[in-house]
Amino acid sequence: MSKTNNTYHEFYTENGLRVIPIDDYPIDYVLKMVSDGGFLPSSSHPSENTLASVVDYQQRTNNYGFSKAIGMYCDEVLSGIMFLPVFKTRYNNTSYYCVQTAAIYIYPQYRGVFKTMVQCLLANYRQTLKLFMFSAPQVHKTGEKFGFFEVCQHVFAYNRYRILAPFSFISSSINTPILKKLVGLFCIFDGLFTPPLYRDETEVFENPHFDGDYTAIEKDYYITYGEKLVPEWNREVLLAKYGAACHSMSKQCSYNSTFHIVACRQNIICGSMVLKAIPGFRRLVIVEWHATENKRNQTLKAMLCFVTRKAATLKYEALMFKGLGADYEGILNRGFVMKKKSPHRVFVSNDIEALNKLSQHDYTFFYSSDDINF
Repeated sequence: MSKTNNTYHEFYTENGLRVIPIDDYPIDYVLKMVSDGGFLPSSSHPSENTLASVVDYQQRTNNYGFSKAIGMYCDEVLSGIMFLPVFKTRYNNTSYYCVQTAAIYIYPQYRGVFKTMVQCLLANYRQTLKLFMFSAPQVHKTGEKFGFFEVCQHVFAYNRYRILAPFSFISSSINTPILKKLVGLFCIFDGLFTPPLYRDETEVFENPHFDGDYTAIEKDYYITYGEKLVPEWNREVLLAKYGAACHSMSKQCSYNSTFHIVACRQNIICGSMVLKAIPGFRRLVIVEWHATENKRNQTLKAMLCFVTRKAATLKYEALMFKGLGADYEGILNRGFVMKKKSPHRVFVSNDIEALNKLSQHDYTFFYSSDDINF
């Protein structure tokens, strides 16, 4: 795996703005720039700001030696930034670096320079995979113009909601005040939909500090996806991505609150689920879910029962999911599920010779690979 060198290729937009890779960015300035634009909250804590979680991830991993972002400068003042956290992928027992565009922010008066940032990305991050995982059609179009190709087609085409509290869910989805108030009268009946306990030998509990040994899941993960290119997965990856934002589930949750659930059987961790709070709603999104092959169906049922019952006591309305894999979504789809079309698509650029023969069907990414949130 080769890393970038210290010779940076500079680019200039049509109106002379300078675009270059940057190893370190002024964190406080960037957070203020983004929050002033209404893009994210102003907090610098990862549990309250998704951008802060990107910063934390890059600090924990040193971004694997790569420049952390691409900056756009006007008169030497940072006026636009593309965050580029790097993570490892694996194919045929060999690791490869993947550079992900986690977030992009450009001052409104400088719109139109995104294509120059993409040129800079391609020129400076050689021998890597480059990944766009966005819902923005303009990003998709620009990526295609520069040779990015779509993978995981249709995998993220719908946001699916497993409904926990149907009346509350419908009420929060209605914009008409009279109808919202009318449906709200029935919210007292939501408790009738709490699922019964699922009883077997599986022990399920919250694990916000990621304690324990995850190697059993890790081994099965690579067996399951042995013929695919997938993000590397282990305890260290979990800590780097979610450690700073993770805490116990409670009624008080922040903008980027993260929760972690594990399943154990005979004191061996056999299941791991990461959830995030959806800002502005009493809803959770399952960003990743993995379990060992041995008794997987029982493990998934036990974990889902724990999460739904816990979420119901905390007045959450629904669990959102997409792109988790057939086994996992099959369990979730057995409940009361609604779906909403999503423009979420995944595009990859590859200049690694060893991966040139991969087809679009040979890549597997998960919803958690979006935004570190990833």
